[in-house]
Amino acid sequence: MMNADPLILVAIPFIGGAAVLAVDRLLKRARDAVSLLVMAGLLAVNSRECYRTFFGHSALGALTAASGMVLDPPGLMVSELVLIVALLSMVFSIKYMRRELGGGGGSFYALFLAFVGTLMGLAFSTNILLMLFFLEASSVISAVLILYGGRGRRAVRATAIYLGLSVIESILVVLGVFTLASAIAIPPLDMTSVDISTLYGRSPLGHGVTVAALLLLLGFGTKAGLAPLGMIWLPPAYSEAPAPVSAMLSGVMSKAGFLAMFRCAHALATHSPYYVMAFLVLCSLLSIVLGIVGALIDSDVKRVLAYSSIAQMGYIAFGAGLGLVLLSAQTAGTVGLALKALKGGFYHLMNHSIFKLLLFLASGIFWYHLREREFKKMRGVGLKMPVTTALWLLGSW
Repeated sequence: MMNADPLILVAIPFIGGAAVLAVDRLLKRARDAVSLLVMAGLLAVNSRECYRTFFGHSALGALTAASGMVLDPPGLMVSELVLIVALLSMVFSIKYMRRELGGGGGSFYALFLAFVGTLMGLAFSTNILLMLFFLEASSVISAVLILYGGRGRRAVRATAIYLGLSVIESILVVLGVFTLASAIAIPPLDMTSVDISTLYGRSPLGHGVTVAALLLLLGFGTKAGLAPLGMIWLPPAYSEAPAPVSAMLSGVMSKAGFLAMFRCAHALATHSPYYVMAFLVLCSLLSIVLGIVGALIDSDVKRVLAYSSIAQMGYIAFGAGLGLVLLSAQTAGTVGLALKALKGGFYHLMNHSIFKLLLFLASGIFWYHLREREFKKMRGVGLKMPVTTALWLLGSW
C-alpha cells in the first residue's frame, strides 16, 4: 500500500474549500455534506498513516517531500489532533453557525477548511521558512474567522491585536532564520539550507546560534500562546471568535505553533548553552502563573477558558523545556529524564486538545441558548441545561 504524500494531505482541505464554495451556490445542504466528507476522508487517510508509523509499518523519515515536509510521529500526532478537533467543530458548526450567520456560511466553511490545511502544513513542515509561511497563512485565515463571532467592535479589536502580534512573531522568526543562516554560513534564501534535518549533527556554532534559538523560541512560542507575548493576543482572540473557531484556536492551532517551536528547539538544543532552553522553562512558568491568575480574576466564560489555555500551554512547554534543558546538558545520566519530561509534555498536549475542545463547544451551547457569558449571570444553568453542564464539568475535571 502506498504511503500518503504530505503535500497531498495539506492540499486536500484547500481543494475541499473551493468545492464548498462551488456547491454553496447550488445547494446549501450539499455544502454541509461536502465539508464533512472532506474532513472525514482526510481523517481516515491521516489515521492510516498514524497507524503505519506508530506500529512500525512505515520507515520514519522516509516520507519526506521535496518541499520540506515529512510524515513523522510528532507531525502525525498533531495533524491527527487537528483533524479530530476540526471534524467535531465542523459538526457543531452546522447548527451553531446557521443561527449566527442567519443562514449563510459558505465562505465560513471554505475558510475553515483552508485553516485546517494551514495547520496540517505547519504540523508536517521541517523547513523553517515553510513553517513561517504556514504560520502566517493560518494567522490571516483564522483572523477572518474570528470576525464571524458577531460581536462587532470587540471582534474587530481582537482581530487587529491578533494580526499585530502575528506580524511581530513573523519578524522574530525571520530574524531567527537570518541569524541562523549567518551563523552556519549558508544562503538564507536557499530553502534546503534552513531545514531542521540539516541542523542535526553539526558542531557548536557560536553565539549566533544562541541568538537564533532565542528568536525562534519567542516567535513560534507566541503563536503557541506562551507568555509574555501570548498574553496580549490570546484572551481577546479566543473570547471573540465563534465557539467552533475558539475550539480550533485553543485545541490545535496553539499545538501546531508549539510543534514548530519544539522542532527548532530540539535541533538547536545541543548547539546552545543550557540557559537558552531554560528560557523556554521560564516562559512556561510565567505562562502558568499569569494564566491561572487571569482565569481567577475574570468572569467571562470564554476569557476564563482563554487564560486557562495559556496556563495549560505553560505546562506543556514546561515538560518540553525541561527535557530540552536536560538534553542540552549532553550527559548520559540525563537522557532518560529528558525523555520522560518530553513524553509528559506531549501527553498533556493531546489531553489539552480534547478537553479544551469540549469546554469551548460547551460554552458555545450556553451562548446559543442563553446569549450570556458572565458566570454571575448564569446561576441555575445546571438545572436548565444539565447535560451541557455535565460536559462542562467533565472537561474541567
